[in-house]
Amino acid sequence: MDNKNNSSAVSAVIPAFNERGRLKKVLQVVCQYPGLKEILVIDDGSTDNTRLDLEELEPKDERVRYIRLDKNQGKGKAMRAGVEHASGEYVLFLDADLYNLNSEHLDVLIRPVVEGKADMTVGIFRGGKWLTDFSQRVVPWLSGQRCMVRRVFFDIPIDLVSGYGIETAFTVLAHDLHWRLKYVPLQGAYHKPTETRRGAVTGLLWKLRMYEQIIRTYLALRRRDPHARRRAFIIGILALILVVFALTQFYNNSRADAHIGLQDLPVLDLTNAQRILVIAPHPDDETLGTGGTIQAALDKGADVRVVVVTNGDGQPAAAVALQKDITIKPEDYIKDGEIRQQESLDALKILGVPASQVSYLGFPDGQVGELWLDDWQTNCPLEGKHTQVTAVPYPDTYQPNADYCGSVLLGIIKKILVDYRPDMILLPQINDNHPDHRAATQFTLMAAAELSANDINYQPTIWGYIIHYGKYPHLRGWQLNHSLLPPIPLLTPESNWYRLNLTQQQEAAKASAIRAYKSQLELMKSYLESFARQNEIFDKVDLLEFSNTAIDTLQINQAPNLDTANLSVPDKASARQLALAGTDLTDLQASILQDRLVVTVHTRGDFLPDVEYLTRFKFSDGRTQTCILGKDGLRLTSSAFACSIDISELKTPDVVGFDAEVGKNITLDQSGWHFVILR
Repeated sequence: MDNKNNSSAVSAVIPAFNERGRLKKVLQVVCQYPGLKEILVIDDGSTDNTRLDLEELEPKDERVRYIRLDKNQGKGKAMRAGVEHASGEYVLFLDADLYNLNSEHLDVLIRPVVEGKADMTVGIFRGGKWLTDFSQRVVPWLSGQRCMVRRVFFDIPIDLVSGYGIETAFTVLAHDLHWRLKYVPLQGAYHKPTETRRGAVTGLLWKLRMYEQIIRTYLALRRRDPHARRRAFIIGILALILVVFALTQFYNNSRADAHIGLQDLPVLDLTNAQRILVIAPHPDDETLGTGGTIQAALDKGADVRVVVVTNGDGQPAAAVALQKDITIKPEDYIKDGEIRQQESLDALKILGVPASQVSYLGFPDGQVGELWLDDWQTNCPLEGKHTQVTAVPYPDTYQPNADYCGSVLLGIIKKILVDYRPDMILLPQINDNHPDHRAATQFTLMAAAELSANDINYQPTIWGYIIHYGKYPHLRGWQLNHSLLPPIPLLTPESNWYRLNLTQQQEAAKASAIRAYKSQLELMKSYLESFARQNEIFDKVDLLEFSNTAIDTLQINQAPNLDTANLSVPDKASARQLALAGTDLTDLQASILQDRLVVTVHTRGDFLPDVEYLTRFKFSDGRTQTCILGKDGLRLTSSAFACSIDISELKTPDVVGFDAEVGKNITLDQSGWHFVILR
């Protein structure tokens, strides 16, 4: 092909069907690109007033032309109509529902063609949304972003093209005619999944229709090819996998949202809180989860102390970014931990907490959960996986050189509680997905339960904040005008979620404190930013009490602190649990029967083969006892089993923790840990 180095001979063609609100954003970028001869919008029979998206731009840019088809004819024929009206030597095709499009994207599509280095370019999403990135890695030719010589478009037998099969037709033609095909990255650009825009059911039908059109077009163009049907079958399987995968991700993403409004949550009252203790697993969690509440408490005259369990020294990516070297040594992780500790101090200073009120414990990042489950009598000390030390290596910590052992960590937290005696404790919610977060809470709840067991006058209120839970928070990046709401699986009718509304000043200060975590912003900028909202949310945690001389029962969805207690288990938290009912825990029940503590576990469906169902018990001396269905656990029904432990030899009062888990090699579902004071 003869190509001239003249980008002003390029016509942009944008087919659109019911893209009101999205088309305008694409046009705003395209109109800012000077190297276009004309910009043709082909309205393929829209019924949502897509035409209104041109009202502002069309009068200002004479290159913009609106062409409406009387009825919806499909993407291929809409593109054909655009090419027939185009006068440029080259044609740039763009979808009307692109996000994060910029002029550089247009340039990388156009330049190789007009400079004669390619006969056709195909734009591939990279670094925008991982779901669309994944789809285009699997089927890179299914892209609506292309640039090509206008005249060759007419070589496509358009009558054989069915709707979205146009991209497949391009690929087949390019192969047959030996075009020089160049795939170019469109960094940061993406589509929103069809399921998000149109709903799960409509989105599924739409995608199935799209892939049906693709396969039909392929077979029509390859009707004389004996291998065409086999290839079409493979394409169909890939399409089905992509549809199922997309729906799975859509469901998982939807669970991060909430079906209530902020006004449905009661307000957390800080009036009577005099001493507030914040437990943070890593530097930054205290700001993300409680940055606004800390300010509100200080404004009311309360005393606030922050305890950070680890220094966040277990992130290889962060260590590489900070040290500017891919060869990371143990001491580099420790340097990373020192940097993160200083970032935390800087952030807390912005929030109004002086360094004298902050304690860093320096335990190993990513291994607090392991510390919790280890037998503290035999498995101490633990070696840090990254730092390769067995004791706290940081001098500016609560107890330098403290052994990495669960009993030591529990002892430190108990001492802090005894010395500070907080009347309110803020810690990660018991169902937080991060093992360090869950374990930090487990150590703290056991310490608080042991103190309460020996001093009935000490009953602090305990509140859980959520950081890691699926795709929570819903919406990413700075969302200062939005609210934080609990994820759907954590919103049961019996849940105890409260909100604390922030003033504009508190919200701004929290956002400023988040910016202090420079090392983390390099790795997960939009995630950290998404916690700066108009409010913070907390779930009330109750310590449970049993009399070991009576027959008491703790049952889910009952009132706490009586013979029964709320032991909530997240409901259908993932698509996997939705599809496999036997892996979805629904509730726990605990009973004292004579001298045994019995925990009964229920699942939504029948137990599955080759899946492990277990209950774990944690004793205050550090022992962990595991009960597995089929070994120690007693099967009660097809979806319920019971485990029990002997409590006759435990001291009175004493504390026992327990949880339930489903999985094998990977965790499919698990409950939070619950703690019972035995009196």
